[in-house]
Amino acid sequence: MTIQTREQWLTIAATILVDEIFNPATNISTPRYRVSMTAPKTTGRSSILGQCWNNIASADLTYEIFITAALGETDSSEILAVLVHELVHAYVGIEEQHNNVFAALCRKVGLEGGQTAKAKNSFTATVASDALKIQLDEIIADLGHIPHAKIDAANNGIKKQSNRQLLMICANDCGFKFRASQKMIDSINYNTCLVCGANSMIQEDK
Repeated sequence: MTIQTREQWLTIAATILVDEIFNPATNISTPRYRVSMTAPKTTGRSSILGQCWNNIASADLTYEIFITAALGETDSSEILAVLVHELVHAYVGIEEQHNNVFAALCRKVGLEGGQTAKAKNSFTATVASDALKIQLDEIIADLGHIPHAKIDAANNGIKKQSNRQLLMICANDCGFKFRASQKMIDSINYNTCLVCGANSMIQEDK
């Protein structure tokens, strides 16, 4: 079978990981999951390589696993290691986060703690052990590298927005006004003026 898409490659790879690595290592039933790629994201100075969303977030109660598109064809082994990490989240439950239950299954499937700014052996970050790397390389030998060219988020063409303070005014002309960021304005769920009480707060024309 010819693999044509990134998601097809990820889905087949995940099935192999479940059959050959997770099933022999645990008696936990295989959770419902889907795997896809997502736009590159960062938090602070760190890139987010993968995410596993809780199954209750999905209408069909499926764990949604996302791998960053910042990793590409030459990173196929790392993508598989990230996929293993995110599958562990699905197996133990999102509520376990990166605690001892999570770390225990990581070790069983061949992940080791990775160095972070906070700890040298943190299971917030994980890396493949030598034994797991061999298994991942065998999967790549069977499937080929993922058909995806890595994406550089710095060249996405979107101009970075400054934290500009926008003016909110009362359309009832009572004189009440304030400034706030667009993010803060978007989070406000009512438009009642704190002076005249009218539902009249609007954003002044940009």
